[in-house]
Amino acid sequence: MNWTPQSTEEKRDEARRTAQYSKGAVPASYQLPAAFDSQTLHKELRTWSLTLVFWGVISLAVSGLDSAWGVLLLLVAAMAFVFKDAAMFVVFGVTLAWAGLSNLATMEGSGIVFGLIQAGLAVQIFRKYRYFRAADNQAPAQPEYSDEQPVAPASRAARVFPPLGCLFSVLAAAGALAFLVAVIVLVIQEIPFEITTGVALAIGLVIDLAVLGLAVGLAALVARFRWRGLSILALIVSALILLGWLAMIVTAPPA
Repeated sequence: MNWTPQSTEEKRDEARRTAQYSKGAVPASYQLPAAFDSQTLHKELRTWSLTLVFWGVISLAVSGLDSAWGVLLLLVAAMAFVFKDAAMFVVFGVTLAWAGLSNLATMEGSGIVFGLIQAGLAVQIFRKYRYFRAADNQAPAQPEYSDEQPVAPASRAARVFPPLGCLFSVLAAAGALAFLVAVIVLVIQEIPFEITTGVALAIGLVIDLAVLGLAVGLAALVARFRWRGLSILALIVSALILLGWLAMIVTAPPA
């Protein structure tokens, strides 16, 4: 005779579960859709990594292409093989966004076209981050829906990204400072300054480090990893270096 109260309570419990699930939490009794499976995330990261390896090797092997850009692509691809985390999509997106901005800053027809294409790809990759982030957040937000759910340890990316981004940015700042000091010394001694192939590669590697610092720092902030101070430092230092470089590109006289 007590089936009616139980039925009502079950409906209320189901309504609470549904409401919580719609906000992004995943109760223990629910399964994530197949699209959010971690294996799908790893497969997507592997696909992008192999693509970056291909274009990185092409950039290094073909004469006339930017070798520093090839090195950057290979470094990002290597990171994706090590850090199987949705935050890597932020690193992918920032890398492509920087390529797009660099091409747009040249104010050339082909550069503008490639820049717009790369900017569009960057937007799609940032959307992938939001889409796949659920694969790393399978634990319920409310403990009432989980029976003694153990707390998952921090991922490798969560532990490494903040100090790694800070390291990249500090190395980039050191390289930029060394370059600036060298230019000042040459000007004081009235020695003509020429950008040789080696100098251009060194400058490119400094920019690569700044891009990595910006990308990893932003990924750590967006993913809400610990040590936010390190991530913010990486973001600010790298952004200042890259903005200065873009200003030099825009204001440089035509060749």
